[in-house]
Amino acid sequence: MSIYMWTLIGILFVMKTHYNLNKREVKIMAELNNRELELIKMLTEANDYLPVHIIAQKLKISTKTIYRNIEKLSKERPYLCFERKQSKGIKLNVSKISLDTLQINKVYKYSIEERRIKILFKLLKNSNKYITIESLSEKYYVGKSSIVNDLNYISEKLLGNMLKIVKSRQGTKIVGDEQDIRAKIVQLVENYSFISADDNLIDYYSDRINSDTVKELGRRFDLEKLSLIEKIVSKYEKKLPYTIGDLYYTNLVVHILIALERIQTGNYVDLEKQKIATDKTYYVEAKNIADELEKEFSITFPENEIYYIYQYLVSTGVGTINYDNSIAVEKNIEEIAINFLESINKSNLVNVSKNKHIQYVFKLHIRALIKRLKYNIEIKNPLTQKIKEDYKEIFLTVKEIAEKTFDMKISDDEVAYLTVYVQSILEENIEHTNVLLVCHSGFGTSQFLKRRIETIFPKLNIVDVISTRELKKFNITKIAYIISTVKLDDNIKNVINVNVLLSNQDIKLINKIIFGGK
Repeated sequence: MSIYMWTLIGILFVMKTHYNLNKREVKIMAELNNRELELIKMLTEANDYLPVHIIAQKLKISTKTIYRNIEKLSKERPYLCFERKQSKGIKLNVSKISLDTLQINKVYKYSIEERRIKILFKLLKNSNKYITIESLSEKYYVGKSSIVNDLNYISEKLLGNMLKIVKSRQGTKIVGDEQDIRAKIVQLVENYSFISADDNLIDYYSDRINSDTVKELGRRFDLEKLSLIEKIVSKYEKKLPYTIGDLYYTNLVVHILIALERIQTGNYVDLEKQKIATDKTYYVEAKNIADELEKEFSITFPENEIYYIYQYLVSTGVGTINYDNSIAVEKNIEEIAINFLESINKSNLVNVSKNKHIQYVFKLHIRALIKRLKYNIEIKNPLTQKIKEDYKEIFLTVKEIAEKTFDMKISDDEVAYLTVYVQSILEENIEHTNVLLVCHSGFGTSQFLKRRIETIFPKLNIVDVISTRELKKFNITKIAYIISTVKLDDNIKNVINVNVLLSNQDIKLINKIIFGGK
């Protein structure tokens, strides 16, 4: 759509506010010809009367044509009020609305929901200062009463119990603990996405954060910061006992991004008392991450902020094990994990295997889960609903046992991850066709995909689940097929590309290639 059309839609938007135009009139406005669009654009930007001969020169038409066009527009569209003054020219009464301030290509497509989320996000990001209703009204091109309604809705429906809106003569602001403000920002990023075609212009690619999340972050934050944070986290991740699962990695990076932005605007977490990090390995890397962020962005991370990074770092889930840096699992965590698995066995629902590797990874998951519960860190699992449907009986049993084990309510997202682990450590007695699974996602998501494939195709034996980096060292001579969620080099044969959720189309593809089905 041309810039003239956007200008005209902008004028229409404002005129609709004042003259209550109907949908038919909106359509008629969009059908104006280019000359009429250019005439309205010129008068809109003028801020004063324009001599008719100047308009005629710029549009390269006669003065008579100008008068005919204005007469036609005035007759067909009375909401466009042209004022004529002898010796001065013609003026359009909405000329104060310039193209630069209108920004109609963004404003015109805001829904009420999107506007409210944007207002909430603005209040959260600027929590240390008041924002006036007038400024919000001007920014979103709605009346003050609409903004008042939006603020009431935000307070009642979106803000939750930990934060509140405060109003004074200076304006409106959100007040609450810094950690709660950051948690709410994360919630908005995770739960409210208004991605448009324009977001395809975002020129940033992440190996580990999915493209929709990158687009959403790009609409709210500086992607250069995101890029630097990713590089820094990846650098020090190598020194941990395991690489961070992709979903946990996204969670960590987003929290650091928000923390960085908050610190740069003078907002710091205020812990009640000085905390002591019990896991020195993770604290050292949290300190290293903070030190590099200080150098890159010329800011200071106080001790509380370093501990805040530590909380999220120590709570991340397992990607792949780094045996060079592996750590012994604490005795109490080992006991919790063993008791959990014994309870699963006693349920007679599944028989748990004695696979030492999977049991070790499961203990690490329990270790991180305990940290998340301790620090009130919530995670999102995009596969939760699918897991609840496909493994309903196991899910319900795992939820019951988990809540007894930890003596508290456990979110369905956490239970879904536990269900994946339980399903992954079942005894396997069937001989299969050897298949290798290549997946970028973390252990939990990869194992979910593995179990999905083996449930649907019981004759397949997934020998291992590895990343693209590990594939270079893997001996694939005894592998019949490679099922991969990522694009591999063309010289690698017998590759079947699938989505991590394993769609019906993926299932048909596997059946066709391996078993000759239709």
